[in-house]
Amino acid sequence: MPVARASVMEMAIFRQDVRIIFFIHTYPLLIFALRGLKMSNHDDEESMKEVLDHCEKVIEEVEEGKRSSTTAQDDLRDCIAKMEDLTRRVSQLCLFSDNEMYDELPTASLPYFLLPCYLAMATNALIVDRSEMIKYKEMSKAYFHDFLERLSNYDVIGFVLPWVAKRMSDEAEIRPAREPPAADRRLIKQKRYEQEAAMKEARENFRYQLQKNNGDDNALRSLMVVTLRLYAHKAMDTLNYLDEEINMLEYMSKLKSGEEQPLPKIKSKLPTFIIAKSAEQKKVFGLGYPAIPTVTVDEWYDGMVKSGRFAQPTANRVVGAPEECEQSEDEDAGDDDEKRAKLQRWDEYKDDHRRGWGNMHNKG
Repeated sequence: MPVARASVMEMAIFRQDVRIIFFIHTYPLLIFALRGLKMSNHDDEESMKEVLDHCEKVIEEVEEGKRSSTTAQDDLRDCIAKMEDLTRRVSQLCLFSDNEMYDELPTASLPYFLLPCYLAMATNALIVDRSEMIKYKEMSKAYFHDFLERLSNYDVIGFVLPWVAKRMSDEAEIRPAREPPAADRRLIKQKRYEQEAAMKEARENFRYQLQKNNGDDNALRSLMVVTLRLYAHKAMDTLNYLDEEINMLEYMSKLKSGEEQPLPKIKSKLPTFIIAKSAEQKKVFGLGYPAIPTVTVDEWYDGMVKSGRFAQPTANRVVGAPEECEQSEDEDAGDDDEKRAKLQRWDEYKDDHRRGWGNMHNKG
């Protein structure tokens, strides 16, 4: 029995010694593995940031027209594939949590909010066949919705998303609010434009601060928040155009398939458009062209006769008018004889008194 007890104790001591020796020999390997894992995660984050920056640059250059059309499409498709893979890696790393706000997230995680926005912009810029245009427009619209809903959930933006409000009203069986009138929509659009201008100015200021202080985390964080809000406004504007394009493409598709009949053309005569100011001026100053006749001579004469300014053509005629006419003709004939005799006497006088025969006194 004592031998057995000794052997058990020795075995226990031996096992403990083995564990200690194993731990001593494996500890450096464990530390090296942990360091390698940390370094790989750090390198992975750097590579993810490089991919995001590259795709951001490509999309901005395509939007500004700085890339040729031949290479732009290939670059966009390559960026879409990279960003889809990057989205899966962000999901695996669990960079975002549903129970957090954006001010609780690390600054390094904020740029990845832009992934769905960049995917939407790249998808919308692709040139595809007409039969696939609706599909790609819907994909771009879904990416924009995902981007804006995520910003709203993390309290980055404060305005109401229309499709979210409609979804909530449908679930609660509440009658949705009416669309605001055109005047209110114009005011909203003007206010949004002013906000975008202010955000662009703030963005440039934060970039300048970041260039002066490269390691300023506050400036970098403020820059990212302003950038997210600026892209949110751009996404809302692009969604309005996407809805119009999708409706137009669906209508054209129905026309092509015969499901929809074209609207009949209604020919309506355009009414005469009269400017009141010009009409009143013409009443005072006339047409402005005095040589243009407004009535014929006969119409003018008849109007003058009707107004009493001219007498009737037969009003002053009497029975003895022909005799008076004959008498006037005889008088005219007598006057002609007198004129003829006077002219004859004047000719005779000029024959006897040549020109220059007047006062010849003291003229040689």
